[in-house]
Amino acid sequence: MDQLQVMNFLNEVASKFPNAISLASGRPHPSFFDQQKWPQYQDLFADYFAKEQGVDATTAQQLLCQYGPSAGIINSVLQQHLAVDESIDTTASNIIVTNGCQEALTLLCLHELQRENECMLTIDPAYIGFSGLLAAIGKRVEAVDIRQIHRSNPDGEDTFDWQYLRDRVADIRQAGIVPKAIYINPDFNNPLSYRLTKAARLSLLALCHELQIKVIEDNPYSRFDYTDESVLSLKSLDSHDNVYHIGSFAKTFCPGVRIGYLVVPQSWPQDYKSLVALKSLVSVNTSSLTQAVVGGFLIDNDFSLSGSMTRMNQQYQQQRDAVTEALDTHFGDFDGVSWNVPQGGFFAVIELPFDFNEDDVYACARENNVICMPVGFFSLAPETWQGSVRIAFSNFDGDVLAEGVKRLGQFVAKRLG
Repeated sequence: MDQLQVMNFLNEVASKFPNAISLASGRPHPSFFDQQKWPQYQDLFADYFAKEQGVDATTAQQLLCQYGPSAGIINSVLQQHLAVDESIDTTASNIIVTNGCQEALTLLCLHELQRENECMLTIDPAYIGFSGLLAAIGKRVEAVDIRQIHRSNPDGEDTFDWQYLRDRVADIRQAGIVPKAIYINPDFNNPLSYRLTKAARLSLLALCHELQIKVIEDNPYSRFDYTDESVLSLKSLDSHDNVYHIGSFAKTFCPGVRIGYLVVPQSWPQDYKSLVALKSLVSVNTSSLTQAVVGGFLIDNDFSLSGSMTRMNQQYQQQRDAVTEALDTHFGDFDGVSWNVPQGGFFAVIELPFDFNEDDVYACARENNVICMPVGFFSLAPETWQGSVRIAFSNFDGDVLAEGVKRLGQFVAKRLG
C-alpha cells in the first residue's frame, strides 16, 4: 500500500467498524492524562518565565497568550531535563521546540535535502511518518534493510553488523546519489521493538562519522524500558557532534499538547539558524500555552520524567504481559507462528506463515472485530514483510488486550484452516 494512504486506510477501517478493538494504534493509555493539574503547571512555568525574562508575573502570563519565539520558550527547561534524564550536554540555544516530533522531522528533511540528487537513508521498516513525509514533499529516501544488520541469537541476545550500511552507502553513491543523513529509532523501535546495544550505537556513530553522514535519532520510546539495562542515547554517546536528537512528550506526558523538540549539534550554528528560520515559515511558533504546561510539569518534577515513568512502566509492562499470555494461549498451537516479547516500548510483532495485507486488515475487522497493522505498511519494500503483523498494547487494559488477541487468533485459525 502507498504509504501516503496508510493512515487514511486505517481511519476508514476504524470508522466502519467502531466496535472493533484496535491493536493498530500506539496511543498512550488515557489513565495517565491529568489535565486538572495543567493550570498549576502553567502558573509554575509563568513564574519561572517571569524571572528568566525579567518581567512581572502578569506580563509573563500575557506573553504566553501571544505569538512566541520560533525556537521556543521552554528551551532552558529542556536543557536541564536532557542533562538529568538523557545525559545530553547541550545549550538552550541549540534546542528548537516543535509541534511534536513530526515537525522536527519536516524541518530536517527540508533543511538537509536541497538538491535533487540528495537523499535520506532510513533503517527499514521504520516509523511511517518519516518515509511518508519524504514521499509527500517529493524528496528521495533510500531503505537500509534491518534484516541485513540485526541478528537475534537463540538466547535472545541482539547483535548488529553495520557492514551492510557501508555497502549500501557505496552503492547509492555509485549511482550518483548523495546520502545526507540516516534516520533511526534506536530504542524499542516502531514497528519491530528492537533496541540497539551500546556497542552497536558506538559502531554506528563511528561509521557515520567516517562516511560523513549525519544521524537523526528519533527517541520517543527510550523511557519505556521494562528492564534494568539502560542504554545511553546516540546523542549522549556521540563524540563527533554528528547527531540530530528528536524528543517528544506525546507518549510520556500527553499527545494533545503537541510538544516535541529538536537538539542541533553545537558545532552547527548555521544549521540551527536555518532550521529556526524554516520553522518560522512552517508553523510560526509552537503554542506557548502548551509549552508552559510541559515546562511547568518538568519544573515540578525536578526536570525529570523518572518519577512519573515508574508507574507508567509498571502498567505498560503488565499490558505487555497480558498480550504475551494471550498469545501463548491463542496462538501457541499454530504451526509456523511466532512472536517477540519486547523489553520496552509499545509494540509486539507476530510472524505468520501467510501474507497479511490490507485485505486481511479489513476482513479481520469485519469478521472478528479487531484491527492490527501489517509491518509491510512501515516498509519501503512491503512485499518482503507480508507475514509480519504489529500489535500495539499501550492503549488498553489487559482484559481488552486479551480479548483482542483472542479475536485475532480466531481470524488466524480460519486462515490456517
